[in-house]
Amino acid sequence: MYRTLLEVWPRDGNYDAVVDYYRSEKILEGAIASGLAVSGELLVPVDRTGPIVVTSTWRTTEDYATWVSRREEHASQHVKMPELTIMPESGLNPAGRVVEIGISV
Repeated sequence: MYRTLLEVWPRDGNYDAVVDYYRSEKILEGAIASGLAVSGELLVPVDRTGPIVVTSTWRTTEDYATWVSRREEHASQHVKMPELTIMPESGLNPAGRVVEIGISV
């Protein structure tokens, strides 16, 4: 199993707008309904500083690659995301990071 970790930096500290966007667009639900993702979470810092972390679990890295390619095909449906987020100066990879789950209990 594999997990993706994506940092989303809310523009102007508007965490609720990013959460509302993910909820209204059913982004995590869509990944699961597609049969590609096993689970997904949007993790919001309690103190509302730093990035929101979006995690999803995938059976294979190919499942994630398929999801990303499908999302790119439908990018016009997700034009609002750049209005809600910023890229940090550090130049983090906007596609996120894929890690293998070594142990899960």
